[in-house]
Amino acid sequence: MSAVLDKTTSRSLGWETGSRCFQRSLKNGSLTLAKLGILSSLVFMMSSGSFAQTTVYDATSNPLPPSIASLGYQSNGAAEFGDYVHLAGTDRFLKTVTVTMTDFALFADYSTDARYSGNSSTWPHPVTINVYNVVPGAPLNQAGSLLATKTITANIPWRPVADPTCADPTRWRSPVDNQCYAGIAFNVTFDLSIQNVALPNDIVIGLAFNTETYGANPIGVTGPYIGLNIGVQGSATVGTDDDTDRVFWNTTVAGNYADGGTGGVAIFREDTNWTPFGTTPFKVTAGLAPTAAKVSISGRVMSASGAGVRGATVTVQDSRGHKLMAITNAFGYYTFASVPSGDTYIGQATSRGLTFGPRVVTVNDAISDLDLVAR
Repeated sequence: MSAVLDKTTSRSLGWETGSRCFQRSLKNGSLTLAKLGILSSLVFMMSSGSFAQTTVYDATSNPLPPSIASLGYQSNGAAEFGDYVHLAGTDRFLKTVTVTMTDFALFADYSTDARYSGNSSTWPHPVTINVYNVVPGAPLNQAGSLLATKTITANIPWRPVADPTCADPTRWRSPVDNQCYAGIAFNVTFDLSIQNVALPNDIVIGLAFNTETYGANPIGVTGPYIGLNIGVQGSATVGTDDDTDRVFWNTTVAGNYADGGTGGVAIFREDTNWTPFGTTPFKVTAGLAPTAAKVSISGRVMSASGAGVRGATVTVQDSRGHKLMAITNAFGYYTFASVPSGDTYIGQATSRGLTFGPRVVTVNDAISDLDLVAR
């Protein structure tokens, strides 16, 4: 059974009830392939070493359980929720942040809503990850300056349909463990690598999104986001949660804070008395060095007579041995749309019956004339 937290009445934990608007009482490897242009047909292959990263904090579960204890933003008047964490290791250039969430929305409830009627598997919703400096304090710490932020439109799974054989017939039954749940857990990952943010050892992470009446820009109409929750059932296996009894959140309900709102409401601040739900399931990866800017490499593969060679295989290999591969189009053109700059590459073409010599180039900016001509 996975708990759902409601912070609207008392400091007690309520277990899942089957309601799709969940609450907790008071406390409760590789480079990205760009879309191809009309000039080339591109196939992407590269070793994961090109996106070298390590996990510096992990409070998520692997494998992902069917559902976990969670807190609803709409039901708790929340706009942002997160945690204060200490990173492991020495890699500090931010790559990704992952968060485990739960959803309680059924497609059947929104199948006639034009925003969602076309997809019975997932529904889209913008979600924002924020990474802050920490300002140590007593008795409470504070979120400092914003280090990194990113908004993506997440594809959120609809909660599976109810199974009438469950003791509570409004729940769904997971084939993983044959147990019944009210919500479904899923992960959302944010790629922040291009921002080249160097992290301190301690950070505050927050997840923000809008619901019907809460968030930075409330949507104003009902939708599946009223049943969209953030997980609160984490356990740090890499790095440490700086205080497992505390979280950071922004709620408009004064009584939701342990101090009754005396420290302020509707601001993102630290709150106490969250045991055993004081570890938000975040995962952070980082690299040893900043991510290089991406540029394009393009050119043409030609025969000795200057005719374009269709279907030739073009590879470019960086100084660490990682390769990209492209296939030329009908006129012999190829494009690599997203190549890390600041490295030396060896370009090579192969085509049946033809022989090509390699070309060596140092890539600091886009290259549009890396032509490869048969001997």
